[in-house]
Amino acid sequence: EEGREGEGKVFSPPLYVFDSHVLEQNFSQCYSMPAIFSIWSPATHHNQFILGPAGSGAPFHFHCHAANALVYGRKKWFLLPPGKAVYSKQHPLLWYRQQYGRVDEELLECLQRSGELLYIPSGWSHSTVNLDECIGLAVEFESREC
Repeated sequence: EEGREGEGKVFSPPLYVFDSHVLEQNFSQCYSMPAIFSIWSPATHHNQFILGPAGSGAPFHFHCHAANALVYGRKKWFLLPPGKAVYSKQHPLLWYRQQYGRVDEELLECLQRSGELLYIPSGWSHSTVNLDECIGLAVEFESREC
């Protein structure tokens, strides 16, 4: 989705790939789930391959529990607790330029580096901006509470 950036300039966000089909057949051969997540059965996992250039990212959204492993690059995360959760279609760079600093004081931020795993609890709204080219894997878990 394109958005206005000001003075006649049109913002065209970089492509950001979330693909579950790439991993459907061979996911278990290239990645093993950390033992801490064994409370969920494999049937409740939604695996995603993530690829994007610097400046790409995901707008604010929320879902069930998720584990996000960054294989390559650096990614900035913005998180809001369930009581403040939002769902947006606005590209995260536009959000950052237009609304960052005017948001709820409960906004949490963190930097994820290559080789790190970030767990997002169910219902937490989150948005990301890739600071570098990024490659990652995400696993969303279904549960009765979602």
